[in-house]
Amino acid sequence: MTNNKKTSEIKQFIALLPFFIFAAVATWLVSDHIFFWDTVQLGAQHATFFYENNFSGILLPDNFDSGHIPAFGIYIAFCWKLFGRSLLVSHFAMLPFIFGIIWQSHLLLKKFINPKYIYFALTLFLLDPTLLGQAVLVSPDVVLVFLFLLALNAVLQQKKVLTSIAVAGLALVSMRGMMAAFAILVLDLLFSLKIKTVKSTILQLLQKAVIYSPVLILFLSFNLYHYYKKGWIGYHEESPWAECFQLVDFKGLLYNIGILGWRILDFGRVFLWITFFVIGIFYFKRIKNDASARKLLLIFIVTLATLSVIFLL
Repeated sequence: MTNNKKTSEIKQFIALLPFFIFAAVATWLVSDHIFFWDTVQLGAQHATFFYENNFSGILLPDNFDSGHIPAFGIYIAFCWKLFGRSLLVSHFAMLPFIFGIIWQSHLLLKKFINPKYIYFALTLFLLDPTLLGQAVLVSPDVVLVFLFLLALNAVLQQKKVLTSIAVAGLALVSMRGMMAAFAILVLDLLFSLKIKTVKSTILQLLQKAVIYSPVLILFLSFNLYHYYKKGWIGYHEESPWAECFQLVDFKGLLYNIGILGWRILDFGRVFLWITFFVIGIFYFKRIKNDASARKLLLIFIVTLATLSVIFLL
């Protein structure tokens, strides 16, 4: 690493220091907040099981096993073993990932935003109410967002090893992470796949397979082992969420679409989509002729859709 690059990164870190301080203070202020909603299961119950059983096994009891690879619960339990079992430790265990979100979103935005407006854009990005709401919880979704941004930046920089590590991490967080990993794969193919000849295309796909095979192997290995030991994947007949996996009729489909629309309205994300369509209409010709604008638009669509799925499921 050159001295100029080191100096640049130090300057960036100093510029981001107010964001890091805000995150640390906010974490301190909510450090007595209890586990809430899904985090009761994915955080408290999972972590308590591993903590009390001293990490004796990777499979959870059926009454709170939803089929995810329980890496997040293991991580929280490990933090409890090191620093004590408390809400304070649980919340501060999230801080490295919140810092990571700040750093990775900054790296992403500076690829497309004028340096003059970069910190204003970063502020708007981080003030997303859904992201802020998750950031004050002991939630695996915070880890998921960090890994998604890490993987996205790795793809844009064509860092193959980092991409492989990041998408493997997504699988460790939850099944939602596999959705995010698939979105990364789609972006990677769209950005880097160059179809010239059949031979070159197959070679490129094989190279991508090397990058993404670890996440697939990890995901399949856990689920096959889970099925071998328990006889089910994702849910079982007596699980509290079994009804959520049942097929619905046309009326049920319309009902689910309505619920999704309500959730999007509730989170305010509908205004982002409206803005997106308005910009697309007014700047269609410019976007069509500008490769950088097309890439930004593609990232916007895939990222927004992925984050919406992550937070709505």
